[in-house]
This record gives sequence, C-alpha cells and structure tokens, in this order.
Amino acid sequence: MKAIIFLILLSFPFLVPGQTWDEIPEVKAIDQLSEEALIERIRLCRPADLCDALDAMGVINRGSMTHQMRPIRPGISFAGFAYTVKFVPTNRSVKKCSSPDEYFKELNKWSEQVYKYEEGMQNGGVKDRVVVMDMSGQSAGVWGSMNGIRWTHNEGMAGIVIDGSIRDTYEANLEGIKAFCTRRTFNHPYGRIELGDVNIPIQCDGILVNPGDIIAADDDGVLVIPREHIAKVLYLAETILDRDQKARAEAYKKAGLPPDETLGKYKDQ
Repeated sequence: MKAIIFLILLSFPFLVPGQTWDEIPEVKAIDQLSEEALIERIRLCRPADLCDALDAMGVINRGSMTHQMRPIRPGISFAGFAYTVKFVPTNRSVKKCSSPDEYFKELNKWSEQVYKYEEGMQNGGVKDRVVVMDMSGQSAGVWGSMNGIRWTHNEGMAGIVIDGSIRDTYEANLEGIKAFCTRRTFNHPYGRIELGDVNIPIQCDGILVNPGDIIAADDDGVLVIPREHIAKVLYLAETILDRDQKARAEAYKKAGLPPDETLGKYKDQ
C-alpha cells in the first residue's frame, strides 16, 4: 500500500513527500522573476487554474468576484498588477449653466479633480497594470471610449475592472477596450462623484484589492490574487493547467474533435 501511495505522489510533480512550498526550487525561482516575466507566465494560465491553486492553499473565495462583475463583451481576457482607485459620492452641488461655454468650463473643473488619478499612470506607469476602481455604488461613467482607447492602445494598460459603471460601451467594444464592470450607464461623473484616493486598499465587488495584487480575468469572471501568494499559486496553476491540457487532448482524440490552441503543447501530439 505504501508503494502505491508513493507512486501516486510521484505522478503529481508538485507533490513530493515531506517537501514544503518554500523548499520547492521552482517556487523560489518564480519569486526571483521580474514583473514582466512573471505576468507573461500568469497570462498563460486561466483564472480557473489560478483559482484552483488558491483553493489548495486554503484561500477559498477571498479573491473571486461575483457574477455581477462581467465583461463588456465575450472573449475578453487579461492579467496584470492592480492600480487601485477609490471614488466617493460628492457633496458638492453643480450650478445651473446659462450657456454651453459655461457648462464646458464647469465640466472641465470637475473633471480635473475626478481624473487626477491618471497622474500615476503617466510615463509608462500603467504598463501591465489593471486599473481597479471602487465607485461606492454610484452610477457614473468614469471610464468610456475616449480614455479607454488612450490608456489601452496608446499606453499599454492591460485592462480595467470597475465596481460601478462604464459608458460609451458600443464605441468601447468597437475599439477593443478590455473592461469589466458591474453596471453600465450614460451618466457622467459630473455632479455625482469625486476622487477619493489612489493606490490604496479598496473593496471591488466585495473583494479586497491591494495595490500590486494580481488581477486575472476572462469570460468566467475576475480573480484577485494577493501578491504574497503568487509564487506558490503560479507554480501550482501551471501544473494544474498542464494536466488539464493533457487530459483534454486525449479526450479530443476519442471524440474526433480537431485540436485547438487551448491544448497548449499537446495540440500537435
């Protein structure tokens, strides 16, 4: 019986009798990776694999956003490091404008404060980052087609996750903006919200997000991985994904299905 158990353990690359996480060389190696190399490997894993790895560590549901957090269209996936933004309901009133010029002047003044969070995203500061916003339940479209195309296409932002509203979704989808949100609106932030703070711990769809946490998203939803767990999570997630791809490749053959890119290295085997 002991021999059988030992053989089973050997069939799992991540299970070695008596070996703890900190003793696994591959885990130590992941800890030494640059941010760029780390996020490249994370992007090869599915949120499902990463979530299973968190489960194995006893971190159940603490990083799983709810079904309310949905992509603005099917097929969106991304991963990156969290850049957090907190908005609060405003207690400031707006004036009744007597002309278009006066309205645009007031709008610009309001927007200067609301969009001040973008200062930390300048000069490459948003590359490989996922902007994560807590809008305190307010229906105000901070994100839309104009800033979406700028930060995604021109600055290299990985994606955006908003506990709150996105507007201009038709145009944002035409532009290929990668965004998740809990609601949509045509409302502007004007007269509704103002900036609280940036790069602080926030609550997004009920999940704690710290600056620098890993955000992974696809059609299944959004997952938050605490930065301190990432080496162990990635090591185990890669093993889980490899086992899944190998098993599905065999199932594809039996079912007579043509192989596809989801099978990874087993696609052509």
